[in-house]
Amino acid sequence: MRVVCLTSGGVDSTVMLHVLSRRNEVVPLFVDYGQSAARREKRAAVAACAPLRLRPTVVSVRGLRATRAAGARGAADKRQAPEALGVTPSSPYFPKRNMLLLSASAAFARLNSCRVVAIGVIGGTGYGDQTGGFVNSAQAALSADGDIAVMAPLEGMSKIEVARLARSNGVALGATYSCDRGGDRHCGRCDGCKDRRAALNEARRA
Repeated sequence: MRVVCLTSGGVDSTVMLHVLSRRNEVVPLFVDYGQSAARREKRAAVAACAPLRLRPTVVSVRGLRATRAAGARGAADKRQAPEALGVTPSSPYFPKRNMLLLSASAAFARLNSCRVVAIGVIGGTGYGDQTGGFVNSAQAALSADGDIAVMAPLEGMSKIEVARLARSNGVALGATYSCDRGGDRHCGRCDGCKDRRAALNEARRA
């Protein structure tokens, strides 16, 4: 089966890519949506694909982070302001990110005669777009103009369980990138860095 795999260069998408590649023809896709770590993530995505002798296709969906809805800054109800939702210029949180990524991957898939896309959502994150319910709803929405199957092979797994899957499948995680601050090097202090470090430690266990 031919599968378009969303590949960010992080632990989850790297493990998903390699596991799916064992029984499928994977087509890695990196989406640049204006995230602060785009350049570094792209480099990690290239490294994740290299052992498979693949290179990710890069598509750009930029401009959203730099814009604001009219009147948002002066909204009477502050709960509706972007800042109240954790959306700030420096925040790693991006509203509706996974729907944006799936929309881009579904369009790319259909343009390249493919009907299956895969996303590396996992459990325990607290985000509504990391659940099985979201995946099912996204698949229904994306199939409105032609069937698209959305795979989420890691759905419900913890980061530690993903690391164990990497270990059992011989997937190297050293070149992955997950820093929320987007610098050239991992800061070691943000949640992304802490989760990645825990995963690497688990993956190294004999």
